[in-house]
Amino acid sequence: MGIRLARLSEKRSFLRSANKKGILCCMKKYWTGAHMKHRMMVHIVWLPKYRKRVLKGALAKRIEELLRQCADVNRWNIEELNMQPDHVHIVL
Repeated sequence: MGIRLARLSEKRSFLRSANKKGILCCMKKYWTGAHMKHRMMVHIVWLPKYRKRVLKGALAKRIEELLRQCADVNRWNIEELNMQPDHVHIVL
């Protein structure tokens, strides 16, 4: 009985700490250079003119393909990519 309560309290404390940190709690990858070590992230939101709902079907697939290709060429790591009909969220 005591072991179950200890495990339950550990899970609750983990969930509390995970909720405070958001997406950063899951990331472990760091970029390292000669004299540095960092984890810089950029959140980009892209929307079409007048927020028209045009990002559907084949167009959405092509845009995702192009974004991933740009990331590969520039050695970016896409942490999150979310395509909606009227906007795109990218976390690099």
